[in-house]
Formats: sequence, structure tokens, C-alpha cells
Amino acid sequence: MELLVSITLIGMILVTLTAIDIASRNFLKTSDYEARIQNEISPIVGMIAKNITTAYGFTLSPGLVYPFSCITPPCPEIEIRQLDNPSAPWVPSYEDYSDDDWVAYRYNSATYTIAMENCLNNGAGPLFRCNNNWGPQQILARNITACNFTIAPDASGVFISVTAMRNATAGESVTNPAVVLNTTVAARAQSIH
Repeated sequence: MELLVSITLIGMILVTLTAIDIASRNFLKTSDYEARIQNEISPIVGMIAKNITTAYGFTLSPGLVYPFSCITPPCPEIEIRQLDNPSAPWVPSYEDYSDDDWVAYRYNSATYTIAMENCLNNGAGPLFRCNNNWGPQQILARNITACNFTIAPDASGVFISVTAMRNATAGESVTNPAVVLNTTVAARAQSIH
């Protein structure tokens, strides 16, 4: 009888230790995958944040805007006016907003990608924005399941939220965790005056 009780107790202890071991291995596996995903998308969010900090504009034409297709924020796209490089160092054209370059970051939910486009403006579009001279898209990140930009009402900054997975087409699991990166970026200035 004592032998049966001791075998039962040892069995219960081993089952408990095995369950703890399996749970800790799954936790470590998920943590490893989360860290890998975060390491892949952090530089992209950093690049977007850097461009936001250098945006400039003026009251009627801010340097941080949503595309005309975005009706209600938050939006999966943002367009950023770049401080232009004058053709000659002694002839700056900062006050001429019609020749400014723009960069856009666009999330595509069909392909689960974030892409960047540049606009070499050769003529003022509506409100001194890009005149639809967007260049080819450069894919920056894949397996992005959500991406949103929320511009502050006074265009003083942007809240960015990016969600990524190892495989965007598969469901969330231990080996395919969803990682959310959120950051708020303040624009350095919205006017050069």
C-alpha cells in the first residue's frame, strides 16, 4: 500500500514538472519569436519616425498629411513633406512649397506590406502637395497585419501603431505571435519661419 501511494505521489510530481517544463519552453519559444519580429520591424518604425521629425510646412499646407483617399483617421498611410535641397547652396527655395519632395509610407492590407514612395514634385499639386508624381514603391516590411498613423490635430506629431507576425496569413499561435509596436513622434517644426 505504501509503495502504491509513493508511486502515485512520484507520478503526480513528474506530471507537474513536465507541465511546467512544457509551459516554460512554449513561453521561451514565443518570447524568441516576438523578439525576432520586433528586431525586424523596429528599424522600419525608426525610419518613419526620423522622416516625421524632419517634416515641415505651414498652416495652410502642413508637412504631415493623410492621402486624399483617407476619410477618417487613423489611416494606413501618411505623406511627409521633405525639406528641399536647393539646386545651388546660395539659392535656397525653402519658401517655394511647390517644388518640395515628399515621402509616403503606405500599408497594403492585401499584401501585408509597408512600402515607401518618393515624390519628386515638379509642380504644385493641391495645397502644395505631391502632384501624383509618386515613384515606384519600395517594400520595407512584410508580414504586417496592421499599420495606422494618427496625426495630432495641430500636426505637431504622429502616433504610429504597427502590428506584425512571422506569417501574416496564418493565425496567431505560440510560433506565430502578434507583436505590436506603438510610438508617438513629435515633428521638429511645422514651419521654417
